[in-house]
Amino acid sequence: MPEPVYHDALAGQQDITALERHHHRLLFGGGVFLSLVIVLMLAMSLLQDVGTYRSEQVDDFRNAKLALDSVFIQRDTSYVRTLNMVEYAWHNRSNELATKGAEAFAAFAEHDDQAVIQPTDQSAPMLVLGSGVGAWPQDKVDRYLGLANEMSVVVGTSLTARGSERGTMGYFYEPSETLFIFGDKLATQDIHLAADRSDREALFAKLAAPKIDFNDLQALHELREGNDALGFFGKKLPKILSSIGKNPATGELSVIGSFVAMDRDTPIGAFVVYEPVSRFVDQLRKATRHDMTVLSDNGDVAFDTGPAADSKNVAAAFRDLPAAQLAAGGIVRHYQGGQFFIAEHVAGSNWVLVRAYRWSDILRGESTAMAIEIAMAVVLLAILWALLTRQDRSVFTPVLARAKRVYQSDALNRTMIETSPVGLCVIRRDDAAPLLQNDLVRGYAGAMEEGQAEFYRQLLSHYADAAAPVSEPDVREFNFAIADASKENGRHLAAVAKPIVYRDRDALFFVLRDVTARAEIEENLRRARKDSEQARLAAESASRAKTAFVATMSHEIRTPLNGILGHLELLGHSKLEPAQRERLDRIRFSADTLLAIISDVLDFSRIEAGQLDIDPIAFELRPLVEQTVLLYAPTAQRKGLKLYFNIDSNLARGYIADPHRIRQILNNLVSNAVKFTESGRIVLRVARSPHATARYFLVAI
Repeated sequence: MPEPVYHDALAGQQDITALERHHHRLLFGGGVFLSLVIVLMLAMSLLQDVGTYRSEQVDDFRNAKLALDSVFIQRDTSYVRTLNMVEYAWHNRSNELATKGAEAFAAFAEHDDQAVIQPTDQSAPMLVLGSGVGAWPQDKVDRYLGLANEMSVVVGTSLTARGSERGTMGYFYEPSETLFIFGDKLATQDIHLAADRSDREALFAKLAAPKIDFNDLQALHELREGNDALGFFGKKLPKILSSIGKNPATGELSVIGSFVAMDRDTPIGAFVVYEPVSRFVDQLRKATRHDMTVLSDNGDVAFDTGPAADSKNVAAAFRDLPAAQLAAGGIVRHYQGGQFFIAEHVAGSNWVLVRAYRWSDILRGESTAMAIEIAMAVVLLAILWALLTRQDRSVFTPVLARAKRVYQSDALNRTMIETSPVGLCVIRRDDAAPLLQNDLVRGYAGAMEEGQAEFYRQLLSHYADAAAPVSEPDVREFNFAIADASKENGRHLAAVAKPIVYRDRDALFFVLRDVTARAEIEENLRRARKDSEQARLAAESASRAKTAFVATMSHEIRTPLNGILGHLELLGHSKLEPAQRERLDRIRFSADTLLAIISDVLDFSRIEAGQLDIDPIAFELRPLVEQTVLLYAPTAQRKGLKLYFNIDSNLARGYIADPHRIRQILNNLVSNAVKFTESGRIVLRVARSPHATARYFLVAI
């Protein structure tokens, strides 16, 4: 029967465990919650630092973009002013231009379509070069020479002012690309040498702007009215084409500005101006300390303020940016492959200014703020958990420890008894009443048909009848069986008992083990030994019968086969054609092989009986291999296979072994090769194994 005190002890232990569990949940659960709040605040602060850095990058990018836009707008403004002056003079002062040009025509023609025009000492000298201009109408030549005179006179214009800056050069050429007007900055020794008539066509082809097609009037009109960067000057202003290249006079990398002069629907010519890249780079470096990259309209690097390798990587990564984002206008912010991009079109061009940075740049930029925030979070977490740990150790843990010690001693013993893998129980010596027991003993007692009380009485009776050992007279061991409805032959138990005092009463402590399975195993082993002996005798009888049958059949088959071999031998002594004799030899060899197979069958019986012997004799290797190949050659030929054999020349001619067994191995190898090869060839190679001694050799297919 269950013990009330035992359950009371368990209930008290459960109360202590529940109190300990709840106090830890409240104390450390609150600590985990506060820790998560601190970590969340830290994460929000770090994200804010990242956002601050990104916002600063956008602001810095805007400053750089404004600085770069100002350079391009100033450039475009000066170019447009010059363009307006030239178009005005061409359209409204054509007669005056022709008159001025007629005065310079004689010198131009006399010097083989070449002249330096400088009306006054205050004018800028202009170098005019032509190629095939003599075929032009006189008034056309005069008008362009007059235009060169007008350009020389317009001192102080935007083009001249920018052209006076160091490294800048420019020129004008008419639509047929056979007449060029160079500014004084191009009147260098290199240009004079290249001005030789034999080189002018190559020079003109090199200097013509590749993006300007005078035959495409629609494109010319779009250029004439396509500048949206100078909206404050008016609408439908000329567009300046930008490209990157080397200054033909200095070889310096320059930003090339190209624009077209028009007389309504008729192109007058094109201006090309080279400005050093350093002027644009310096403007960017004044506006920002970060690396910037300017990409041309074809996606290549035009110029940059940082390392060239980084700019190339930026260009390669930026090509994957969706074009629709840039086409929409405004600043584009994009993240791809661990890299942040800020980009926007440069004013008045298809070029793009790009600022690229990575997470490592963010960490370097915000390292101080992030380090302070992380340090503060770590300090707060350390203080929080130090307080919680101290509170737990100094207050809660000692109180719970004192409470648990009240129940631990008794509960431990009861738990050991209850969880033991063997049956444990304590019964009174006077009436065999159970004082303490685990589930196994309850199960044994509940299985008895006579009732549980009878089970405990039998335990006490068997203890009294058991003999006590001399070494320990109080400890007694005995076996007994009980009737169990779940077991066919009942249940067998092994018991060990010792007298004890439990709660001031004389009692017996029993340890019970169920040995029913061991008894059943021993019985099954006895039956198995008996059955195996009978099976062995039956197998030996069957083997003897099979051996006798095989020997009888081999003898019966050999008798007619020997007759066949005898007649084949007699037939071999008669006169035969060579082909017939060859066939007879193969038939005889096949019959010999059949006789050998019959012998093999008999050998299998000998192997099973453990009576197979090896008969080593002297034999020659080559005839043995040739006979095997000849035997299976017809089968291989019918399958369309090539059957070859190869014997290593280093092998000896003769060996001592059992040639019959070797022939069996060769027949099996070649037979399987012919059987499982669908096409090609089969090669039987005989060679010495590298790991064998002189008395062994290797056969390979």
